[in-house]
Amino acid sequence: MASLIDLLQSSIEKLMPPERLKISEWAERYRVLSPESSVEYGDWKNARVPYMVDVMNAINDPETEEITIQSSSQTSKTEAIIINPILYYMDKEPSPILLLCPTLNFAENFSRKRLTPAIRDCKSLQGKISTNSRDAANTLLYKEFHGGNITLAGSNSPATLSSHPIRIFLVEELDRTETTSEGDSVALGEKRTNNYYNRKKIKVSTPTLKGLSKIVKTYERGSREQFYVECPHCKAKQTLKFSQVIFKNSENKTDAKCARYRCEKCSQDWTEAHRYEAIKSGLWIAEKPENKRHRSFKINELYSLWRSLEQIVTDFLEKKDNPETLQVFVNTTLGEEFEIKGQAPDWQKLHARREKYNAQVPNRCVFLVGGVDVQEDRIQIEVVGWGRNFENWSIEYQTFFGDTASKEPWDKLEKYLEKTFKCEDGREIGILKVCIDANYNSQDVLKFCRKYYISSVIPIVGRDRQLEIIAPPRKIDVKGKKKYGSFRSYTVGSSTIKKEVYNALRQEKKIYKIDNKEIEAFPFGYCHFPENYNESYFMELTAEEAKKKKDKNGFFIYYWEKIRERNEALDCRVYSRAAAYIVGMDFFTEEDWERKEQEQPGGIKKRTFVHEQVERNNDKDLDSFEDFWES
Repeated sequence: MASLIDLLQSSIEKLMPPERLKISEWAERYRVLSPESSVEYGDWKNARVPYMVDVMNAINDPETEEITIQSSSQTSKTEAIIINPILYYMDKEPSPILLLCPTLNFAENFSRKRLTPAIRDCKSLQGKISTNSRDAANTLLYKEFHGGNITLAGSNSPATLSSHPIRIFLVEELDRTETTSEGDSVALGEKRTNNYYNRKKIKVSTPTLKGLSKIVKTYERGSREQFYVECPHCKAKQTLKFSQVIFKNSENKTDAKCARYRCEKCSQDWTEAHRYEAIKSGLWIAEKPENKRHRSFKINELYSLWRSLEQIVTDFLEKKDNPETLQVFVNTTLGEEFEIKGQAPDWQKLHARREKYNAQVPNRCVFLVGGVDVQEDRIQIEVVGWGRNFENWSIEYQTFFGDTASKEPWDKLEKYLEKTFKCEDGREIGILKVCIDANYNSQDVLKFCRKYYISSVIPIVGRDRQLEIIAPPRKIDVKGKKKYGSFRSYTVGSSTIKKEVYNALRQEKKIYKIDNKEIEAFPFGYCHFPENYNESYFMELTAEEAKKKKDKNGFFIYYWEKIRERNEALDCRVYSRAAAYIVGMDFFTEEDWERKEQEQPGGIKKRTFVHEQVERNNDKDLDSFEDFWES
């Protein structure tokens, strides 16, 4: 009898309409944070992210089609606005879903480390999705559930974007997505939602460079909502800004332990308890409330209940003196764009600080790379040495005159690449990698590069709007022919590297007196120049400035404008920085630096019959950077 009652009860439950819950309500009832991806694992609590409740619920609003959130790190944006909606739609409104990630590798890691554990631990999804890894309906990048499915795609893989229509389109880290050979990856994903009247497009990202950040432009097109909190003293509503964080002690000295928030209206200081309470009772206020179709939100780390002001200020003090680390703070803590300082450094000041090296290659220099610029009547190369802390040394700058459509200048360059340079300890080292500009006389550049072993002499193409220093390599061959021994070409984020170069050129050494001795200290990225470099080199090195203008949509964008006729030295420096990136310098650990210091690089490798046999059989003899992309 009991079994009959249970059967009837089960049948009635199945006939009952699904409970109507908003995403925040659903998360509070069913979501469990997994230990693999959360410090505070266990049942989801909206009270820990009060600023995300209305953002989650905006997704349920039938009047809202697009949701954008420009956010810093440490705000639970991915858990609340990416994973919670995915699980909700799997459970309550089964639909075809597409999650677009920056790369295919990113998508695989996201699925393995975040989405799969979240599905496993979700109370209401038990039994609805296969957990068998051998099941074709449950792979790393594709999962089926009753009434729907989810695909995880990489913006660098057009094939993963061309499939069936989708209703729910989510983008993780919009600013890091790429344009594919078929067009903008985000636009391709959005197009697949056109068949659904109740489609949802959800975009989440931290911003990057001012004028280039996609999430900022998307936010500006929406309702432009910010989270307002109330001052505990004067009751004035305001957004939390880092400019209102005070970190001076009673002696007017910088002290992160004294960090406190100061009301912008009454100038009264808040305790951390005041800040937490204000956040818990805050509300979103829209600058353009009439734009209900596209709700856009902006939030920063000052609202996080996991981060104290002392931690945030400590982070700022550690990063503020280096433009590269300062950008990380501005983007990931403040959730704002980072503005390029576009004015060219003073070339005369750089010329005046030339040094006399004790040898061609100074002691702290670990490896050498080259950057080559190709013009109609000349080829120019600069050899640059790199060491720890991105400290760098200009070693030699050479020009080979001649028509670059003829053999003469290329023969001179080929002979030059065999050269070795003497170190202070007597060793002689060669150039490890060379990047050559392939924008001019492309076929001649490709023919020259093909003389060398894979990734020794590398053709590159500059892209001003590319945010990455280097995009993943692609295999090419001369005149598009498909044959063994093809080599790799890279696109270079010219604007990004120029910004870094100019920031490095502005760095100045510091001199300390210890026991009556002067000790020189060089900041991150400091550039050294030998005394034989002439004025024209420094004028070329600083021959461009970053300017901003409005694009056709009314947004400010940055572009680089020449202020002097010749800029080859700057181009060579950009290409040598790209070569250092391909060597893997940006990913070096302490052990990597120690190993490099013990090595004696033998210089550029030319192709041989043995090399070509290896490439023909197994074209996977890659350096660390390529291994990073293809892993």
